[in-house]
Amino acid sequence: MCGIVGYTGPRNALDILVPSLERLEYRGYDSAGISIDDGNDSIHIVRTTGKLSALKKKLESHTYLEGYSGIGHTRWATHGKVTLENAHPHQDCQKAISVAHNGIVENYSSLKKILQDQGHKFLSMTDTEIIPHLIEEELKHTKSLEKAVARTVSKLEGGNSIVVISTANKGTIIAARQGHSGGIAIGSGDNEMFVASDLPAIIPHTKTIQHLDAGEMAIISPTNALYKDMKGNLLSKPYTEISFNVQGTDKGTFDHFMLKEIYEQPKAISQTFKNRVSFDKKQINFPDFPLTFKEINAVKKIVLIGMGSSLHAAMVGKT
Repeated sequence: MCGIVGYTGPRNALDILVPSLERLEYRGYDSAGISIDDGNDSIHIVRTTGKLSALKKKLESHTYLEGYSGIGHTRWATHGKVTLENAHPHQDCQKAISVAHNGIVENYSSLKKILQDQGHKFLSMTDTEIIPHLIEEELKHTKSLEKAVARTVSKLEGGNSIVVISTANKGTIIAARQGHSGGIAIGSGDNEMFVASDLPAIIPHTKTIQHLDAGEMAIISPTNALYKDMKGNLLSKPYTEISFNVQGTDKGTFDHFMLKEIYEQPKAISQTFKNRVSFDKKQINFPDFPLTFKEINAVKKIVLIGMGSSLHAAMVGKT
């Protein structure tokens, strides 16, 4: 599980990306990095191993790092060890494309071999690095970054979510989601747009949100986002106003998210019961529950799937 963020707008992207990554550090903390498009045909990448505090320390010496669009990533290693070379974002051979990725490219070995035969050089052991190189290769056949990304995603097997920036498309971020990968949320602000793999990174800036579904992509500029399927067909996706607050999604006074979640259990239980369970009347009311009593009675098996603390919750549910 990894964290992805992106920003394009009038503010210095660095000032948005780093705090946004901090709010996603629970998604991965063995390495982190950012890519900033300086608007002058260069993408600057700063990466570190370790927690986000190491990246913040390294950025103190990069006072020149300014730009109005960029992407960031916090990693929990899947393919490749925890090394600087394996940290995201990754680039193509020309250093003109930068990609942050969440997911697993199941066929990366065969794709990497094809790219190597075409002359591409790789610097890491990650599956992610093939993605900017595939986009680079596709751009030899089309001048459209949008089409190149769509064609690249169609070649990937597995569940994958990516954000892409390019020196040839200043101020533009392309986000794409394929299969059962981690989500991508897109937030609309005042002539600025935000991208993240989870809402806590966005809601300090805007509560006007849209989500990408599988097989969709977004072409994001500072003023709007166009939503399309992988064939290039326009999609109508109205934004939603959410009611989350910042305090509910950060660590607050706790040292760790897990500790916060433990202490919030009584509140979470009471909020779950509120307006749904009446102990006096011995009634349970779930007006939004999609199944009828007839459908519930027809259920023969329930499968509980969990990972980490969710697995423990599933085990409790089993009993």
